[in-house]
Amino acid sequence: MSEEIVVRKCEGMEEFHRCVELQRGIWGEADVEIEPATMFAVAAHTGGQTLGAFDGERLVGFTLAVAGLRGRVPYLHSHMTGVDSEYRNRGVGRMLKLFQREEALGRGIRLIQWTFDPLEIRNAHFNLNRLGVICREYYPNLYGITTSPLHRGLATDRLLAEWHLDSARVVAAIQNLVKDPIEAPATIELPAGLESGQRGEAAQVGATQTRVREEFTKWFAKGYAAVALRSLREGWAYLLHPWSDFEGGKRTGPKTRHYTRRAARLGRRPLQQRRKDFQERHGGRKSMQVRGITLQEIRMKLVAPFETSVERTDVRRILLVRADVDGVIGWGECVAGESPSYSPETTDTAWLMLREYLWPLVKGRDFASAGGVWNLLVRVRGNNMAKGALEAAVWDAEAKQKGAPLWKLIGGVREEIACGVSVGIKDSLDDLSAAVRKELAAGYQRIKIKIKPGKDLELVRRLRQDFPGIKLMVDANSAYSPNDWALLKQLESFYLMMIEQPLGWDDLYSHAELQKKLDTPICLDECIHTEEHARAAIELGACKIINIKLGRVGGYAVSRRIHDLCQQHGLPVWCGGMLESGIGRAHNIALSALPNFTLPGDVAASKRYWEEDIIHPEVTVTPQGTIRVPTGPGIGFEPRLDRIDKLTVRTERLA
Repeated sequence: MSEEIVVRKCEGMEEFHRCVELQRGIWGEADVEIEPATMFAVAAHTGGQTLGAFDGERLVGFTLAVAGLRGRVPYLHSHMTGVDSEYRNRGVGRMLKLFQREEALGRGIRLIQWTFDPLEIRNAHFNLNRLGVICREYYPNLYGITTSPLHRGLATDRLLAEWHLDSARVVAAIQNLVKDPIEAPATIELPAGLESGQRGEAAQVGATQTRVREEFTKWFAKGYAAVALRSLREGWAYLLHPWSDFEGGKRTGPKTRHYTRRAARLGRRPLQQRRKDFQERHGGRKSMQVRGITLQEIRMKLVAPFETSVERTDVRRILLVRADVDGVIGWGECVAGESPSYSPETTDTAWLMLREYLWPLVKGRDFASAGGVWNLLVRVRGNNMAKGALEAAVWDAEAKQKGAPLWKLIGGVREEIACGVSVGIKDSLDDLSAAVRKELAAGYQRIKIKIKPGKDLELVRRLRQDFPGIKLMVDANSAYSPNDWALLKQLESFYLMMIEQPLGWDDLYSHAELQKKLDTPICLDECIHTEEHARAAIELGACKIINIKLGRVGGYAVSRRIHDLCQQHGLPVWCGGMLESGIGRAHNIALSALPNFTLPGDVAASKRYWEEDIIHPEVTVTPQGTIRVPTGPGIGFEPRLDRIDKLTVRTERLA
């Protein structure tokens, strides 16, 4: 049984040769058309994949994929997947593909492609219906006429399968959440008996192939994609939809429209009843409701004052949000500061917004998942930090309801995240050097220092003298003007990872002009509050890196959209910090598990900021400069209610 089969990476030439022998047994091609063991070795060592399915010591299936680029975005081309004939219909192929997906996502790769014969119904059903691929390119006679008896002298026409690994469509398909065939504005029908082992006269099959080729070519030219395969009374039909539905990974395409149409046909019953019927019909998901929220302000003294270019902080006023979601408590933290220096929001304005405007928008409202909270709050402009605290609390509650780690619920793939550290402005160069030495000894992989006019070049020069090989970056928090470009240019001689937010907090244009003059990447922080800001920054060339902060952009929904946008354009992202307590830090850890968080973030150990944190266990950093992502439900850390109550200066319950 497939439960006994283990899928793993193939190791060494002996196992690569076994893949070759299995390949020969499956397809029966002449040696000239067999991929040699050296090809498997090359793929395994150049960013591709050589995966095997093993029943004990016996190799019963394999996948070979090579690395590629679309524009600047990496992807994998899965050249072949084969399963021993004795092990077909036992889920081995699916195990290989799911392992392939997880391994790719773990490296930040979001797309895998491969080709398949459009007349092979079994493969088409598996690819489209079970894996959730889409097809929008057709290759006539891609490999020429082969010696394989399976092809029987036919042209090797192929459809290109696109597997967008973290799209809603793929997630639904691999979790078997798509219960009914979708509707389609266009179809391409196939007769029965086209499986390679059942095909009749070659001429008849060749005529079908020609017709199918013409129809696919026609519909693809019109901008349609094949998205599903449906069985007919006598044969099969490919279902096609406009492929613009799938651009950018934002929409689930025709599946969404199908669900909407089906829901509309449920009758003219009350809206709440129709919504409930719709949710239960598709995956059994029930609506959620926030029954009440509790606002709690705590005050926490930092281990040492933290100074940036705009302020010096000694005590943090932190607003915690507890959300009661159908009896399950979720926790969020508002990261607004004590004064409107980093952003227009403060602890006091956030409290007001939550009480007077945001809570009324969610009170008594049903939503299918935490991802729907943002849509309820969007009518209030700005105030992202207040929104993000409420939304994060609901995400924590939903993850707890499902018994799942929050990082997995949002699509995270990393079980360990890389940590950097942010060092504030110090009184002297010696103090700065000593602080950096201490952080390096603690294992942190990257050092960020705060700078401002008059405290910039000398700081960086001293650190490069004392620590020539470290990963070093600077953060100006908008302290400079476009006229300072020559000074910022001098920083390039110290080979920095990036210069973070050197210019105005809302000035994308000047950052674009500055980036043209610098080889060092600019990283934007304060400028990015929405997905639209991120898109504009990318299109203007205002930065090469983006810092995503959960509170600054309003929560997980927008954070994930910005993450996906940056990944599509080849921009790395990292998670910034806002002097959070353990609750906010736990949310940052979950966010950092997403695949495109490829640079060390400002997620540090609790002890670096607080004598005693408000969670158990406290956040710790390994000697290698990493944090292990928690495996428990929700944020994975337990709020210490006694400690929180002791630090509380005001509380308000809203229900």
